[in-house]
Amino acid sequence: MKNLYFLSGLPRSGSTLLGSILSQHPEIQSTPTSPLADLLCWIDDGFSKLDIQYTYDKKNIQYNTYNSLLSNFYNHIEKPCVLDKHRGWCKNVSSIEKYLHQTPKIIATTRRIPEVLASYIILIEKNGTDNFIDAHLRGEGKPITTDNRIECLWRNYVCEPYQSLVYGLQHYSQNIHLVCYNNLTEKPEQELQKIYEFLNIEPHQHDFNHILNTCEEEKDDAWGIENLHQIRKKLQRTSPPPEEVIGEENTKLYDLFNI
Repeated sequence: MKNLYFLSGLPRSGSTLLGSILSQHPEIQSTPTSPLADLLCWIDDGFSKLDIQYTYDKKNIQYNTYNSLLSNFYNHIEKPCVLDKHRGWCKNVSSIEKYLHQTPKIIATTRRIPEVLASYIILIEKNGTDNFIDAHLRGEGKPITTDNRIECLWRNYVCEPYQSLVYGLQHYSQNIHLVCYNNLTEKPEQELQKIYEFLNIEPHQHDFNHILNTCEEEKDDAWGIENLHQIRKKLQRTSPPPEEVIGEENTKLYDLFNI
């Protein structure tokens, strides 16, 4: 059985970068966004539907099903420790705790919300109007403007993982280790040392000049945005201040939601 840990947090906050760095460790394999959390939810929904038709030992069978899925999902991976990535893990600590025979440990990446939104806007502007945000706006009959893009991003794509993280910190703070994107890019050795202490794993000497993207999403084309999960080989921060991208008013507004 693998030692299963979890990677979560805000979008555009460095989870792909962090997962790729941690995968340099000989004992750790970080995944792209995984279906594991969704499968657990679908199974839960399936059991609720089965109750209508079948009489069965639900408590034990449900436990066996969840435990088997969590215990065996990554048997094909050779490394002993797996870091499963999904935005929703922070609000599902109780399920992990109930069915996995180890203390849930979640690494959650964070970033100022205005920086998250600005990062999206920069990519969108490089890709033209054939992307998921502009398609969403057209579907709602709204003009394609920076303000509308920002509001759509927040409402439909950023708010939910933000709320998941806030919920997790309110109820399971002892199970969640926060990694700030800016700290990761500016002082990576210190941040990684804290991560290894949290996971209780022996530290590794990382190469921050030759980072291989081991967590790249293969289905990014569906979003209509190129390089959505691309990372630089050399660890560095190059993003402009959010005020230059989304304006001072939007920066002040969305700074209210920072963690």
